[in-house]
Formats: sequence, structure tokens, C-alpha cells
Amino acid sequence: MKNLIILSVLSLVAFGGAYGVSSYLQESGKPKGESVSGERDAALVDTTPEVVDVSSLETPAPGEESSNESQPAAIRPRPASVEELLRLGMSLNEREKQIKEMEESVAKRKLQQQLALADLTTERMALDGLRSQIEIDLASAEELLTSLTAVQEEVTKERQELEAMQQAASKANAKSGDSQSVNTKKLSQWFQSMDATKAAELLEQMSNDGQIDTVVEILAGFEEREAAKLLSAIDDTALVNDLVTKFRDRKNDSKSSK
Repeated sequence: MKNLIILSVLSLVAFGGAYGVSSYLQESGKPKGESVSGERDAALVDTTPEVVDVSSLETPAPGEESSNESQPAAIRPRPASVEELLRLGMSLNEREKQIKEMEESVAKRKLQQQLALADLTTERMALDGLRSQIEIDLASAEELLTSLTAVQEEVTKERQELEAMQQAASKANAKSGDSQSVNTKKLSQWFQSMDATKAAELLEQMSNDGQIDTVVEILAGFEEREAAKLLSAIDDTALVNDLVTKFRDRKNDSKSSK
């Protein structure tokens, strides 16, 4: 664009110079009076410059030079004044300045757009990375949730099995407790029918075998006087004291439960 404007200005200047020389040569061949009247008539003509065909100023090709020389030179009605040429040059300079400012504005806007595009690209990359991380975390969370669900189901199953086992054990203990109570009563009656010395030996042997709680339950079926008589027949004093303590605790528990 800049080169085209410069070329146009140079063409106009060259044309003006050529036209001035041509006019001078024509005026030099006319009489003096005719030249003055011609200048007076030219002053009355409109001073508005006409559009000049720039293509007529181009250098002819080597083959076309002879044909152009045979044609007569174009004669304008009036020459372009220096003021017009200056005004045209100033207008072109102003236009060139405006074009330069427009180019700078466009370049500045282009730079801003490039910076904005770079920022958007960076933000998009960050969002893509964040989205990938969220997808990974979500997949891990789903996997963990699946594992927790499986563990919870397993724990629930084990709890149900344990409750079933506890219920079965409670029923078994209730039955065994009832049967043990019946057996203890029978043993108590059996020991009461035995000789005190013989019964004391058996009770001492059972206590030494780790069945001291059973011995206490057997003694609980005795009358207190009969139980004291049986305990006095045992030679192990420490065992007797232990049995007496447990026997009293057993009696107290029975009274408190009532």
C-alpha cells in the first residue's frame, strides 16, 4: 500500500514536470500577445485538477517506442499548479499517516488477540488437566465405593451368622443350664445320702480337679447345718475357707435375685 502511494506521487510529480516543460515550449513558439491572452483565458478556467491516467506515464516497451513517437502528445487544457501539487502531496501524506495509524492499531489489536488466544489456550489446557484429574479421582472413588460395599456386605453376612450362632448358643446354654441344675440337685441329694467323711473326700477331689463351682452348687442344696458338717470333714483348711466364701456369695446372690 505504501509503495503504491509513493509510486502515484512520483508519477504525478513527473507528469507535472513534463507538462510544465511542454507548456513552456508551446508558449515560447507563440506571439507574445497571444501568450498573454492565453494566460488570461487559462486563469478563467476552473482550477479543479482532473484525474490523470497513470498508465500514460509508464515507460513504453522497446517494441512500442517507435509507435508512441508517431502519436501526438496529449495536451491538457491547463497545467496543475504548484499549490495543487503541494495540496495533493499533503493530502497523500495525511492519508499515509492515517493508514500507518490504522496499521499500528490493527497490529496492536492483533497482538491483543494473540495474547488473549494464548491465555485461553493456557486456561483450556489447565481445565483439561483438571478434568482428567477429576475423572481419575472419580474412578478411584467409584472403585473404593465398590470395595466398601463388598466389605459391608461381608460384614453384614458375618454379623448375621454371628447372631445366629449366639442365638443357638443361648438356646444350648439354656438347655444345658436346666439340665445342669437338674444334675446338681441329683448330686446334692446323692451326697446327702452318703457318709460325711466319704462325701468330704469326693468334694475335695472335685475341687482340686477345677470343679469348685459345681461343689458350691452341690453344697447350696444342703441345709446350712448339713453343709457345715460336711465342710468340717475336709482336711484342707484353705479349700474350706474358699468354699465357705463362695457358698456365702452364692446365698447372697440368690437372696438379691429374689
